This record gives sequence, C-alpha cells and structure tokens, in this order.
Amino acid sequence: MNFKFVGLITGGRWHLEAYRILRANKKKIIIFDDNKNFYIKKYLKKDDSFYNISEANKFKIKHKSNIFFWSPINDYGALISDRLNYQINKKRIRTPINLKKINKEIIKKKLILNKIKVPRKIKEKEFGLLKRINGSGSRNIFLTKRDKVGFYKEEYIKGIEISVETISFRKKHRIIATSLRILANYKSAECILLLKKASKNKSIIHNKINNILNALKIINGSCHIELILNSKNELIPIDCNIRAGGSGISSIFINKTIKINLLKLDYHSLIGKYTSIKVINGYGAIFYYSNINKNIKKNYFDKNFYFEKFKKYNIQNKNNDLGRKSLLIINNANKNKFFNIFNKYIKKNSQEIILKKWNYLNDFLF
Repeated sequence: MNFKFVGLITGGRWHLEAYRILRANKKKIIIFDDNKNFYIKKYLKKDDSFYNISEANKFKIKHKSNIFFWSPINDYGALISDRLNYQINKKRIRTPINLKKINKEIIKKKLILNKIKVPRKIKEKEFGLLKRINGSGSRNIFLTKRDKVGFYKEEYIKGIEISVETISFRKKHRIIATSLRILANYKSAECILLLKKASKNKSIIHNKINNILNALKIINGSCHIELILNSKNELIPIDCNIRAGGSGISSIFINKTIKINLLKLDYHSLIGKYTSIKVINGYGAIFYYSNINKNIKKNYFDKNFYFEKFKKYNIQNKNNDLGRKSLLIINNANKNKFFNIFNKYIKKNSQEIILKKWNYLNDFLF
C-alpha cells in the first residue's frame, strides 16, 4: 500500500471523482489519456502531470513498486492498469483474464463455460443486436439484419432490464446497488431507478451475480453488470463490465442516494485495504435527457432545471461536476415522497407500468 505515485488512466468526465479521491489521499498523480483535451484537465493542480497512455509503461519501469495504476470507469484503462499492476504486485488486479486477450465475445464464452445462459449468437443476415467486439456501454449497438467486421451479433431478448453495481475484495463479492433500467429504445436508458438493497441471504440476484463474477475470475474492484429478466423469469447477462458503472452512476448517483462512494471502495479493494460497508435502503433515480425520451416529460428539462432542481432537492453540484444539463438525480428516504417527486418527471401513461416493474423486481429478485 506504500506507493507515492498513481497513474490515473482516464477517459471522459466520470474520472473526476477518482482524481479527487487521489488528491485526498495525497498521492502524486500522473494522468494518462490520449485525448489532449481530456475532461479533468481543467481541474489539475500544478504538481500533476499528464502523458499519452503509451507512455505508462515507462513510468512503471521508472517507479517500480512505488506506483499504482488505476482506471475505475474505463474498459481499456482498467485492462491496461491490470497488466501494468500485475508486473509490480500480482495481488493488485481485478481479474487474471485481463492479462490475456479479452473482449465481449471472450467474456460471453467464459460465462457459457460456467453454464451461465447468455444471448444466443445470431447467424449472418438474421435480425439481431449488432455489437462491437471491443465496445463499451450502449455505443455502437444496432438492431439490424446487417453484419459488420469487428462486430458480433446476438439475439434481442425482450424483458425487464436491470443493472447491478458490485464490489469485490479478495474474491469475496458484494452487491452495492441494483436498479431498474427504463429504456428509451432497445439499448439506451433514459432513467435508472434504484431497487431495494440486496439481502445478505442467498437471494436470486445474489446467486446470479456471484456466479457471474466467479466465472469472470473477479478478485478485486467494482463491476457493472446488466441483465434482462425474460418472460420465463430467467436472468440473462447482456453486458458484463469489469469496471465501475459510468454515466454518473458510480461517481455521483450511488454516492448521493445510498451514501456509498463506490469509486473509493474500488480504489481501496485494489490496493488491498479492507473497508467495511453498510448498504442502506434508499429511493433514488437518475434521469438522462435526449431527443428519444419516451417516458420522461421533456418540459421538465428546461434551461433552468440544472441548477434549480438540484438546489430544490438538496443535491450538491459544486464546480458543475455533472458537466451537462442532461442529467438529473432525485432521492428521498421516504418511499411515498420519493415517488411523488419521481412521477413529476414521468409521463402519466408510463407511471403505472414503471411502478409495476419496480414492485415485481423487488419481490422477485430479493
């Protein structure tokens, strides 16, 4: 744990919280990012430095055991960090499968080998979800008959989509949060609605996530798993990310709603520092505004909501951390008060459907 330097491999706005954690721990920070205008650049202090990702290996050789590499939210960054850290300290990695060739298809094969049902592969010219092999999130996903080099195609499964945030420490896994994903189309979430906390008992969701993480040989760190609950009540993983959830989920949403700093847990677990966790029940939702929203009332995303609504619901937004006006977080400790707020943002014809899904998942999963 005694290292002076941290190589933070970034990629997008969501690593700002990770940067602040390192500043609070008084680490000498070296940023690695191939974008010269990377988001957190404007927040750096004079004693920070930044380089292209290709230069990270030179710093590993230079500082040896005095440096730790970290990338909590970026797929490629998490992969590179594992490979660099393994050469310094073999215990400071997320999973050994990051040390070899790894992509979305290989992850699916790992699950299949462990008898975990996944979306079946679709033949050429057939209708299905076309996904980039090295893709991330909902980008580069198409519902189509066409085929494309560098992509694979799998069946489109109808059902209720959920996401799960986890933390692992020395192969012991814990669910931090489970959420209902309210979709605007077949891939993009316009709202993520928190479910009740996971029971310590061997619940359906606990067993499923435990099997998935063991199949991926997860040792430490956070993972973001997305699943579909189909018409047969089968939980099918559709996206397994060996890093924390992006789009404000880990860096802001979980912290604001259930008072857990998931990125801090990710950092501590990777450096071998055990942290006790108390998961509390909370009611919260994060909204994403776009032109394709079908459940959210667009008129609530006016030019002033970004500051006024956050102030109204006591959500801190110092230094414009969220970075854009397309995010909104609401939360309340009281269920009825929360849904009174929540329904103000949801179209009337969607309110009952969403609540039914929310209740069903809470009863079935836990």
